[in-house]
Amino acid sequence: MVTEIQVEAVFEDGSRLAVVSDPFGVGGPGDLAPGAVLPGPAAAGPEPVLLLTVRNTAPVPISVTSHFHFFEVNPRLSFDRAAAYGMRLAVPAGASARFDAGRAVEVGLVRWRERGRRSAPPVSSTATSTPPEPRRRPCAGPPPVGTWVPPRHTGPAGVPFTSADFVGEGGAVEQDGAGTLMATRSSLLNRNRNPGMSEQTLTAEMCEAYGASKVIWFDGVYGQDITDDHVDATSRFLAPGEALVQMPLATDNDAYAKDARQQHRILTGSTTAGGVRWT
Repeated sequence: MVTEIQVEAVFEDGSRLAVVSDPFGVGGPGDLAPGAVLPGPAAAGPEPVLLLTVRNTAPVPISVTSHFHFFEVNPRLSFDRAAAYGMRLAVPAGASARFDAGRAVEVGLVRWRERGRRSAPPVSSTATSTPPEPRRRPCAGPPPVGTWVPPRHTGPAGVPFTSADFVGEGGAVEQDGAGTLMATRSSLLNRNRNPGMSEQTLTAEMCEAYGASKVIWFDGVYGQDITDDHVDATSRFLAPGEALVQMPLATDNDAYAKDARQQHRILTGSTTAGGVRWT
């Protein structure tokens, strides 16, 4: 009989652990229930290879389960996050650690493994890090090759990295590799991703993050799919000065068809960051 259900999920403001005790009601046959699992001796946790002091700055307790990538835990937990890349709690599988509001505790971490092999875990779009000094640069051409790579690759190498000051997903921004970006307002200028951010501010942040100098904006389609109309579903850059737009049938007149025609119209009437007309 299942006596407790735990679900650890990642939300916009960090991870949460939801616990449902006795999901099938109080009482019942317990150990005599058909299919009941009788627990054996308690398992000992693995020997930690790293000790970190973690302070919960949130007004509520935060719990983290055994195999959650500690680098990606709730951002209200304050600790040396870069040191926790590729690590998990040194507790038995299925166990969890509770961090009470306002308190600091020391926890042990071990390397995150997959099928018995040491492996770098995936990094979600909500992952955060605290490098000593975020690197800044002007919007003037693409960054040097190899200097801006995902934290999944920089972490194991111990290379510092910085995160962009806006929220987006893969496919939300197209770049031509020569200083021009394109995106939809419906996806990025949306309160579910970048609340309160103006187009001017977001344009500057995107240029800084991508090493670009120009952003071509399309209106997009709000609230019709989970991406709010990522630009790559309709328009792509093929090369500097070359773009492709997936056009609808002449008889199509839905929101996406209108959006595609607008994207084509805007692109054909605009230029690259270098002033060249799109072909």
